[in-house]
Amino acid sequence: MVQNAKDMYMDLISAGRPNQKEVHKKLIIVDDNAANLSVGRNLLKPYYEVFPAPSAAKLFTLLEKFIPDLILLDVNMPEMNGYEAIKKLKADKRYATIPVIFLTAKNDEESEMEGLDLGAADYIAKPFSGPLLIRRIANQLLLDQQKRDLIESRRELQDYADNLELKVLEKTAAKTIFLANMSHELRTPMNGIVGFSELALDDNISQRTKGYLEKILDSSKWLLHIINDILDVTSIESGKIELVTTPFELKDVIEDCKSMFLPEATEHGLMFNFYSDPAIKGNLLGDPGRLRQVLINLLSNAIKFTSSGIVDFQMLLKNKTDNDATIFFEVTDSGIGMTPEQIEIIFDPFTQVDVGNTRKYGGSGLGLTISKSIVELMGGTISVKSTPGTGSSFSFELTFDVEKSDENNDRIPLFYEESRPLFDGEVLLCEDNVMNRQVASEYLTRYGLIVNVAENGKDGVEMVESRARNGEKQFDIIFMDVHMPVMDGIEATKIIKKIIPSVPIIAMTANIMPDDVAGYIKSGMKECLGKPFVAADLINCLLRYIEPLGWESDDEDSSDISPTHKLMRRLEALLRESNVECVSLIKDLHSIPGSETLIKQLKNFDFEPALDSLIVLRKQLVEGNDQA
Repeated sequence: MVQNAKDMYMDLISAGRPNQKEVHKKLIIVDDNAANLSVGRNLLKPYYEVFPAPSAAKLFTLLEKFIPDLILLDVNMPEMNGYEAIKKLKADKRYATIPVIFLTAKNDEESEMEGLDLGAADYIAKPFSGPLLIRRIANQLLLDQQKRDLIESRRELQDYADNLELKVLEKTAAKTIFLANMSHELRTPMNGIVGFSELALDDNISQRTKGYLEKILDSSKWLLHIINDILDVTSIESGKIELVTTPFELKDVIEDCKSMFLPEATEHGLMFNFYSDPAIKGNLLGDPGRLRQVLINLLSNAIKFTSSGIVDFQMLLKNKTDNDATIFFEVTDSGIGMTPEQIEIIFDPFTQVDVGNTRKYGGSGLGLTISKSIVELMGGTISVKSTPGTGSSFSFELTFDVEKSDENNDRIPLFYEESRPLFDGEVLLCEDNVMNRQVASEYLTRYGLIVNVAENGKDGVEMVESRARNGEKQFDIIFMDVHMPVMDGIEATKIIKKIIPSVPIIAMTANIMPDDVAGYIKSGMKECLGKPFVAADLINCLLRYIEPLGWESDDEDSSDISPTHKLMRRLEALLRESNVECVSLIKDLHSIPGSETLIKQLKNFDFEPALDSLIVLRKQLVEGNDQA
């Protein structure tokens, strides 16, 4: 269509008249003078299909039958003049885009300006030159056609863009689903590897076996770190990474990082210096988990790329008001350093500055990308200074809101493996995977909790309903897997929250994509404990909902642990497994003076009917009553 209009225009240039092929174009001439109508029709009929209209009323009658390509409109007409007619045309969306050329004897500048202001495409005064009129009509039709072609092209381009965006979204969704599925499939067996390794390390084993298990655990945690990095990058790309706001103390985060890296730095022969500004006091509001992630990435790189010398970490208070505090963080090393060209790409995803270094030092090349995104999400900017062979320095500033002193005085501190809490309470564990059930049960039992197991959401709901019907004490906390047969965790959570709204329900699942976690919270769960988890993760979760009875130091040799604590642990197992381990319990009882009579009575004792008594006995043991 556009090419025909151009051909028509070229014909005008050469012959002063449109191509005969353009006769299909429809024009309406509006004029109350019959002679003018006749002249205009005879002039244009060889090139266009022309329809005369002796009045504006007749024009609108014709418009009901067809839409012309152009209207030639007189100004001075009875009943409705040309200006009134064009106003009516432009007000009607059916006719608003039809080009209008005024063809009139009113040739003063004011009249022409008024016509153009009302939306006319052109204004031609009578008397006019026939060839000039033909050319101006042809020009206007060409412009109009180009405009239509442009609109059509924009529509096609928008359709293409919409389809492209849809395809991108579909591919992104497919990638997200794939990563979520792969994450689940990797995390589920890793939960067994990490969990059983930790549990085995907690038992009385040889140093050689302990060394093997520690290497298994370290390798598993490193693999998990890579999986988490990939998921974080995906969340950053899709804009779904979110921060939480919770009260925390910076010293907790820093002590955690220090305890994590000090042994590694010492093993590598590095001087590891930590400095925390003593002026930094009190609780801040922010996301300690994400801050910890950034610092871990920076400290890990500093130690990894430094073969000798020092690694320094400092945290300085830059500014503080009643409402907020600005903190400066810096990690400096004396490692291999980087060139300016390498610094340019250091924050690009899946990138390390040297392929040889990737083979030598390992890593996914995602840590700095994630750290940069998190710092920016927190309102800061991460900076780097480096010299090859001398070392590197990474720094950033963050501003945190200050928690008011009376807002959260009873906040429970984070747990850092120096000691282990002992709890008093009952747990409902809804988990269909046998291995994951055993891992979670072993952890919880060792912390003094009574564990009740449901193999799917339906069984869990029935256990809660049974206690509600019988007026029994409800569970203190519920750990809920999400993907289970018969009834999934989300549906079970919604039902349980209607029965006991106050009970904390924790998602314990390998599906931890941001959209998934948001769905768990929406269903009524308090938070998500992602698989695989380590002991510290589980303990910190428990501490948020259950007050511990006391703490047991990990530094104590197992022979120094109170006999009542040993006996308590055995009773926990018996509460789950009836009397199948009665012989082991009797063996433990030998360590308690004066227990000979009790041992004789227990040898053939059926524990099943006596669970209530055992629960009472357990509580007394927790309280340290050796005569229990």
